[in-house]
Amino acid sequence: MKLRFVSSSVSALIVALSFPLSVLARPAALTTQDPGSQINVRSGPSVSASTPHYGLAGDRIETLDEIRDANGDRWYYVRFSSSNAEGWVRADFVRFLDGSDSRAESRNEPSSRDNGDRPRDGVPEQALEICRDRVRNAYPRLSARDITVRASSQRGDGSYSMTWRTVEDAEGFCRLSRNGGVLEFYTVLEPSSRPASDRSASEATVVSFETDGHAVRIFRRDGGLQLNLYNKRSNRTVLQGVPVEQTSNDQVTRYIYRADRPVTVEVERGGQRWLNVPQGQRIQRERGY
Repeated sequence: MKLRFVSSSVSALIVALSFPLSVLARPAALTTQDPGSQINVRSGPSVSASTPHYGLAGDRIETLDEIRDANGDRWYYVRFSSSNAEGWVRADFVRFLDGSDSRAESRNEPSSRDNGDRPRDGVPEQALEICRDRVRNAYPRLSARDITVRASSQRGDGSYSMTWRTVEDAEGFCRLSRNGGVLEFYTVLEPSSRPASDRSASEATVVSFETDGHAVRIFRRDGGLQLNLYNKRSNRTVLQGVPVEQTSNDQVTRYIYRADRPVTVEVERGGQRWLNVPQGQRIQRERGY
């Protein structure tokens, strides 16, 4: 069995220590005890693998492959029904539609959930809380439970990058120094004026990342894929909710905004993300982090 979407940093360990299992494609849905929390979709069957996107409870999926890691935890390689996005999800976040137990035969039950609002890639819990508090300062009418913060990465200079989103559909990024100082904080989208019943329930982020010059978010809304693009240098949102097309091969998934000046977002199977955006008469390729 080939391990799909496995990052190079963990692939050797996974190949050496994991136990492959066979599984037929089966309809399922994502599930979690915390409605609305984000469920990480990982590039490999390991909590140390990167998370190029995430899903929400209730998202329909199809399990394509299965593996049990060295700790005895079971993972499924899944494909999302609405977007065809693929990745690894741990068994305790998968519910088969036929009612069977997705964790059957697992040797150990996971000790903690692998969803949003938790440390990742060296980003400590305290950094997430500082970012959340900064969002609450910007939107004092909101409580902590109204704000979701996702760790993005620890950058080469030691700073921590995070994305945030509120129940009112405001979203943005923040970056903290290693000692907790806020280096950058900006809002990509202001709160939505749509009625609460129309917000977020039909929307889920597929890809979200930053480059040195932009903030990128691909999301599913009303059955289609859309793109938000924020220019950090000009401090403005240059594309909001524009439709994108998805294409995939064995090496990369692309999300393409087709226009006179097209924009392309790429997610490599190893988890590395790229933004290709027009810059004058040329296309500028920016590495995501």
